[in-house]
Parts: sequence; structure tokens; C-alpha cells
Amino acid sequence: MDYLTHKLLDEESATRIASDILENKSLWQDGKKTAGSHAAKVKNNVQLAKDSEIGKSSAQKIINLIRGDQLLKSFCLPKRIHGVMFSKTSIGQGYGTHVDNAYMSTGRSDLSFTLFLSNPNDYEGGELCIQSLQDHQEVKLSKGDLVIYP
Repeated sequence: MDYLTHKLLDEESATRIASDILENKSLWQDGKKTAGSHAAKVKNNVQLAKDSEIGKSSAQKIINLIRGDQLLKSFCLPKRIHGVMFSKTSIGQGYGTHVDNAYMSTGRSDLSFTLFLSNPNDYEGGELCIQSLQDHQEVKLSKGDLVIYP
């Protein structure tokens, strides 16, 4: 399966979500908390607490947009969205080569998505690297753009 890139949010909406989630610095936790044993060895970032009110409300906005988007529904037929994690990576941090878990406590997950909430010209690095059996792709999209991949 290939991947799909798509504009999910306009720039104003993406800016609003980014601003909301970044507002309270105390809600950010070590990203290793949500990684499996292998991924935790290469994960060095922070994530918004999933149980925070802003985390839950922002995640629900994104889930609603995905469920209502005709192109996304025709590409991947999302039956269930297991969760939305908001991650932040600073200078010197990153998330190395890993495989997203296909089996989660909430069920099987065949696809992952990344929604870019920053302008690509505002930071260096940060490309999402998608490795398939055939090749390797680096993806760094505009603010509000989403990529869905296996």
C-alpha cells in the first residue's frame, strides 16, 4: 500500500490547534511512555498528556475531520481511530527507525497518520521517514496537511 497526503486543516485551524496544545507546558510528558520496548530505545520527544482536557478536545476535532472527509474515507475506510497523540520534538531530539504497533490495547491498527501543525520552513529536520519493502520516502508537509501510511 502506498501513502496518501491530503490537506485536512486550513492554516488558521492548524495554528489554533497548535497554539491550544502548546499553551500549558506542564501537560507534556516523555514520549517513551507510549512506545513499545523497541521504539522506546529510539524515541526522544515529548507528547501531550492524552487524558488532558485540551488533548481530548483537540484529538476529537481531528477525528471528526478525518471521519467526515470524503477522500480519506475512500482511501482507507476508517472503522476506528484508536487514538491521536500530539508530539513535539525539539533541537537534539527525534524518533528513530521503528514500526508502529499493529496491535494496540484498543484493537488492531493497520494505518497510522501524521498531521503537520507547523510550517516546514519554521524548523530544520522533522521529516517523517516512511520505509517500505521497495523504498524509503521522506515526507515534510505544509501546516494542516496529513499523511496516512501503513
